[in-house]
Amino acid sequence: MTKTTGRILLALLGVIACVFLPAMLTRGLSPFAAHLIGVAGVAVSALAVVHVLCRYVDRAPFRELSLRWRPTHLLSGFVIAAVTATGAGGVAVLLGFADWTGAPAASVWLILLEALAIFLGQAFPEELFFRGYMMRNLGNGWRAITITSLLFGVLHVFSNGGATTIPERLVYALMAVGFGLTLALCRGGSLWLAIGFHTGFNVFHQFFVTPVSSAPFELVVLAALIVASGLIYITRAQRKTETAALS
Repeated sequence: MTKTTGRILLALLGVIACVFLPAMLTRGLSPFAAHLIGVAGVAVSALAVVHVLCRYVDRAPFRELSLRWRPTHLLSGFVIAAVTATGAGGVAVLLGFADWTGAPAASVWLILLEALAIFLGQAFPEELFFRGYMMRNLGNGWRAITITSLLFGVLHVFSNGGATTIPERLVYALMAVGFGLTLALCRGGSLWLAIGFHTGFNVFHQFFVTPVSSAPFELVVLAALIVASGLIYITRAQRKTETAALS
């Protein structure tokens, strides 16, 4: 077993531990309190685990994970994801694979709290592990993009997004592979674009449309993610060309 393989396996174990341990420790609390405390616990534990992996396993600086605060990257990722998810939802509604629910039937504060919960419990910790720690160890090239996207999809066989049958679970996992590809291409020089995209996509994907037929709906979403991945890749390539021309 190579050092890199061992580190990736440790990171996967860390993902699983950070998801399940906070949920176990908040048992007995009210559902609302358990949810908020649990997602905060996921974020804090992910930060702690990745910091330990960097310091004691990799013996490399934590700052190399590109977590320097970039609010414009976070906002940009959120907006790009909102457009992608809303576009996919609109196509799915037109094809009869989903119903448009519009704005959720909840107060603005509850929506903001749920968005914060998605940021803390899903986007930040998952990006820290997959597009941060794992991609750094795998080299940040196409090998890293492919492996992390596939691993991200495999884990979503278990986190099934409401899919019930085996084919639906597999299609959901395939969509997650596409999601992982888009997030990996967002990686660039900062994790915050990927974190913003992850947050925005999950908010709009969960709140504004209701799937009628799970597998066809997720295939439409996958197609939208592939388009988004292509546009992000082209944009990054153009910027590299412009930077090279100026230097």
